[in-house]
Amino acid sequence: MEGIHTHFLWIDWVVLFAYLALTTWIGHRLRGSQSTMKDFFLAGRSLPWPAVTGSIVATEISAITFVGVPGMVFAANGDFTYLQWGIGSIMARFIVGIWFVKVFYERGIFSPYDYMQSRLGAGAPAQNATFLNRGVSGNTVLDLAKRWPKDTLELKPDVLSVMIGVNDSSKGVTPEVFERTYDELLTAARAANPKLRLVLCEPFLGASGPAIDKSPGRRERLALLVPVVRRLAAKHGATLVDFQKVFDDAQRRSPSSYWIWDGVHPTTAGHQLMADEWERVVRASWR
Repeated sequence: MEGIHTHFLWIDWVVLFAYLALTTWIGHRLRGSQSTMKDFFLAGRSLPWPAVTGSIVATEISAITFVGVPGMVFAANGDFTYLQWGIGSIMARFIVGIWFVKVFYERGIFSPYDYMQSRLGAGAPAQNATFLNRGVSGNTVLDLAKRWPKDTLELKPDVLSVMIGVNDSSKGVTPEVFERTYDELLTAARAANPKLRLVLCEPFLGASGPAIDKSPGRRERLALLVPVVRRLAAKHGATLVDFQKVFDDAQRRSPSSYWIWDGVHPTTAGHQLMADEWERVVRASWR
């Protein structure tokens, strides 16, 4: 498929810019029309099913998919490797529709965060807890520092749970810089709210996986950051959650890929382990 780049004709440019213009126009027209989170997720339950179906597909086809998939297909000489994802996605829709959507309907919830709230908030309904996720894939502590005022301090949380360090171990952040920056962030959060409850989660890696293999020495570099997290937890009076031990124990029962598919990113089963451990440790710490 040599010279494939020469086949991007004027009609392809028209389609590309038409797509960008359409999404921009839709966003402009609909801005401010959702007054609540329920409106945002459910659109007032007023959309016909074809529109809902199209919205689901559009949500799954992100900008990364739009830009990256053609390159993946061309790099594989146009074979059907990527089609495996499509077949798996079709199968996943039946699983989601039969098991997960049913739970959402039964509990009257409309987002994963509502599910988390209904699960963790059941023990303290009077608190009327709201869960906000500000995690960004690929961020190091230096990236987190840039977002800290807006994504943390301005939200004025009563409970702040942080896990950082996995990406630092592969992107050259030294333990000294990691500790100094992390300490400054926690100090700022504590100064903004002296009664803030802090939860620090230790970064972790699986026993094996492609994300570890392509970054030699990553496990050793991460091992230098874990004691930093422990010191900061003690210094700032934070509850400490040891995820590495949880996964080490789990990997004795099932292969590493069952819990952490590439050595870095947990599977659904891995996320459940994390949620259970976080809840167990935090509940025990706050009694």
